[in-house]
Amino acid sequence: MTDKQETHISWYVVAFLDLLGQQEKHRQLTVLPNRENPQETAEFMGKVKEIYQPVKALRKFFADSINNFTKPDNAGLFQKQEKEFLEIFRSTPIVVRTFSDSVIAHVPLIDSVAPYPCRALYGVLSGTAITFLSCLAWGNPIRGGIDLGLAINLDDDEIYGPALANAYSLESKIAHYPRIVIGSELVNYLRVVMASEPSSDLERANSFFAKACFELLVQDDDGYVMLDYLGEKIATTLQDVPKTGQLITKAYDFVIAESLKHKTAMNSKLGFRYTLLRNYFDARLHYWGVELESEV
Repeated sequence: MTDKQETHISWYVVAFLDLLGQQEKHRQLTVLPNRENPQETAEFMGKVKEIYQPVKALRKFFADSINNFTKPDNAGLFQKQEKEFLEIFRSTPIVVRTFSDSVIAHVPLIDSVAPYPCRALYGVLSGTAITFLSCLAWGNPIRGGIDLGLAINLDDDEIYGPALANAYSLESKIAHYPRIVIGSELVNYLRVVMASEPSSDLERANSFFAKACFELLVQDDDGYVMLDYLGEKIATTLQDVPKTGQLITKAYDFVIAESLKHKTAMNSKLGFRYTLLRNYFDARLHYWGVELESEV
């Protein structure tokens, strides 16, 4: 490794989100249709849409959800000193890449690039929460992992290293059912920022968002920390957003339907996973004013 490459190694927070259930859909596409047969062609195109539409939706949901944290802010009404404060505090980038049916986002923890990164981290966590619920509501469950670690900046928008591997491992080996698992390094980082004594307005703002990030987390029954996407904090944040209640209800209906489907089919693996997901919903719906559904 050259000296130049070594300068690109630093700390990053990485989110890895993966769309579930796609492999089964892929198996339905084995041959091209007979273009002279309209019915066969229509059925084939229907299967193609079942594959690519959830992928497009995942990408759009995430991009829209973090838009407020990535687009330039309108600071026209602020004084010069306030503008400078905002520019420094809001300067941390959220870099997003898509690959196949996955979305990868990272936030650099590099002093020269991101001196106060917790606002960007909050954007990733809250954006992931909204994306998770939106995908569920449309019947496209996702799973993910978010953690902090070292990585090499290969390109302007691509990193590689333990940080990415950790996030992927949380998604593929730990999450098991549709949830977003948070790594211990990220949890510890937020605790350190919250415990520090801020000496400036910028540091106080960073500490404020670290606390806001921490309030979006909860410990699951297996001891791992997960994103509390239905928790009181996110419910309070979104309470005035139009149609949020409809989104939650639609997501809950999907969870109930999947739970009953796998129970009826005696699919122990998926049945257990959706029972865990339903239990989480049942414990959180009171924050949203949504009533529990009874067993059928």
